[in-house]
Amino acid sequence: MELRRGEINAYVPDPGRSAEFYRQVFGFEPIESDGNWIKLRTGNVVLLLFGGAEGERNAKGPRMTADLAIPLDEFDATVERLRAAGAQVGEVEGWERGRFVLFADPDGIEWELIGG
Repeated sequence: MELRRGEINAYVPDPGRSAEFYRQVFGFEPIESDGNWIKLRTGNVVLLLFGGAEGERNAKGPRMTADLAIPLDEFDATVERLRAAGAQVGEVEGWERGRFVLFADPDGIEWELIGG
C-alpha cells in the first residue's frame, strides 16, 4: 500500500479569518469555497478549513499536529511572519537535516514547521 498526500482538514470558527492567516504566512491561495468552508492550496499542500457548526469541533475535539516543510533559506522569514500574524511560536530547534519549530495558529491548531 502506498499513501499519498491528501487534504489537511481543519475546523475553525471563522474560515475567512483563518484563510487570511495562511495566505499571509505561507502564501496559500483559495481554490474553492461554499461559504461554510474554504479550500486553499500552496504547492502540493491542500488545506480545507471548515467553519460554522463544523468549526466548533476544533475547540471540543482532539488536537492534530501536522508538518509543513519549507526550504531552509525561507525558514527564518517564515518564523517571523508567523509571529507577526499572531501565531504562538515555540523555540527554534535544530536536527541533522535542518531546523524546526512548533507553532499554533490563531485558532489553536498545532503545526510543526520544518526547514531543511
